[in-house]
Amino acid sequence: MSVWMQIPGEQGIRASWAGLWHIFISLPVIQYLLLRWIWRWIIWLIYFTKISRMPLQLTPAHPDKAGGIGFLGIPPAPFLQVTLAMAIIIATTIAEKIFWAHERLPAYYPVMIGFAVISILINVLPLIVYMGPLSKQRRKGIFEYSTLIQNHHRAFEEKWLGKPDVSMLLGSPDASSTTDLNSTFDTVTGMRVFPFNLKTMLSSVMIAVLPMLPLLAFEYNWVELLKKIAGMLL
Repeated sequence: MSVWMQIPGEQGIRASWAGLWHIFISLPVIQYLLLRWIWRWIIWLIYFTKISRMPLQLTPAHPDKAGGIGFLGIPPAPFLQVTLAMAIIIATTIAEKIFWAHERLPAYYPVMIGFAVISILINVLPLIVYMGPLSKQRRKGIFEYSTLIQNHHRAFEEKWLGKPDVSMLLGSPDASSTTDLNSTFDTVTGMRVFPFNLKTMLSSVMIAVLPMLPLLAFEYNWVELLKKIAGMLL
């Protein structure tokens, strides 16, 4: 425990004013906010679970490649703020251990990696409940659009293939509709079974790792590290 929390005296070690503030003010406030955030996260999970069980009108050809609910995968700013706050607390705790207890940063690499993984799970786990409806709609869309395109292309071949004069094909909407249907089918087959993408996970990792980057100064020389990076890039 760092010396700012304790003061040695004639009758032994007693808590400092800063230590008392930390114990009776700072910790209860942080614990209250953390528990409140966990409760909101649980409500968020329950709410999404109930919505996923409703008869959703998902569109497999929607350009967001998530049936029209891709907006749910936008990084949730309020939860990222809490993730940032927790990352700062963990980073300062590690810095305290390194500075006062003379511990080494590599000993905390598993903690840092584990926190980054947990941050991803916290932000994307409530969205996994949509895996069932999206998977079902994607499979249904592939079958239905495959049948539609098959009938359309067969009619196109019967109308235009084998004709001695195809000059009328120029400017005809038939060729354009063929291209449009092929593009739509590519969108259907590229539909995701989760309403989030790599951007959501990367935002969680960046928020979790950013406050911990200054800890590298305990282990590495920043000047030499930047010189090596510049030498590799230039």
